[in-house]
Amino acid sequence: MRTDLAGPSRPHCESLIRTAALDLDYELLGTLVLTATPLTRLRFLATELGVDAVLCPTFAHLEGQAPAELLTLTDVIVIDPLITYCRWDPQLLD
Repeated sequence: MRTDLAGPSRPHCESLIRTAALDLDYELLGTLVLTATPLTRLRFLATELGVDAVLCPTFAHLEGQAPAELLTLTDVIVIDPLITYCRWDPQLLD
């Protein structure tokens, strides 16, 4: 979640993430709060923690797109509107 986008709605965004994780039967490891979208850090944490999915409140928190670099590692779930982008193996696209 990006603090510059969540602003005073941060508790609401965190609640959305917790509720979505519970509804989708994921064990929430934690909420990553960032000032911008550092894809490198997000990819590192997804790899290190071996997460099945990254949840974010809206597309804006991912700069309007599901990053292909992240989709090679994990599913990406946008909560509002609810859209799941499944991870893919780039070798399958060749």
